[in-house]
Amino acid sequence: MVTPLDIAGRYVDKAPVDLLAMARALGISVDMDAEMEDPDVSGIIRRNSNGRYAVQINGRDNAKRKKFTLAHEIAHYLLHRD
Repeated sequence: MVTPLDIAGRYVDKAPVDLLAMARALGISVDMDAEMEDPDVSGIIRRNSNGRYAVQINGRDNAKRKKFTLAHEIAHYLLHRD
C-alpha cells in the first residue's frame, strides 16, 4: 500500500520541490490567492464535506511566504490528518 508519505517522498529528491505537484498527487486542492478572514493568517488546511482536503494560502503574502506556508500545510496533512 502506498502511503501519503511515500507519495510526498517522490518530490523531495531534487530542488526546488514542486509543492503544487506534491499537493495534487496527495489529492489536496490549493488556492494560492485566498482572501483570508484574518489577514494575519498565512494559510489553513481543511477537510471538505466530501472528505477531501483543501489548502488556502493568503493572497496578500509574498511568493516566498506562500511557498513556506504551502509546505507547512502539507506537513500538517502528512502528520495530523487522522
